[in-house]
Amino acid sequence: MYGDKDEYELFSDFALLAHYYHFSHEQIMNLPHSHFLAYIKQAHIKELQKSEEGREYLSKAYRYMNPRVDADINAIRSLTGYTSTKKGGE
Repeated sequence: MYGDKDEYELFSDFALLAHYYHFSHEQIMNLPHSHFLAYIKQAHIKELQKSEEGREYLSKAYRYMNPRVDADINAIRSLTGYTSTKKGGE
């Protein structure tokens, strides 16, 4: 159906690629799908970096996508009062 949201988003992505990378419609159509997605991702990141709110969003997104692997055990213990000592003389 003409005017679907997905169709609109696809054409806005085409316009974004044409703007940032000076690609023609034909060049965009001939891109491998993985390259198309990578170019779109980078163009959206460039757009978000233009504003303070966008930079804050990117910072939060990076933290969510890259959580800490090692927990700060001492910080957790200071919050919960947990200790690792065994009770009962064991």
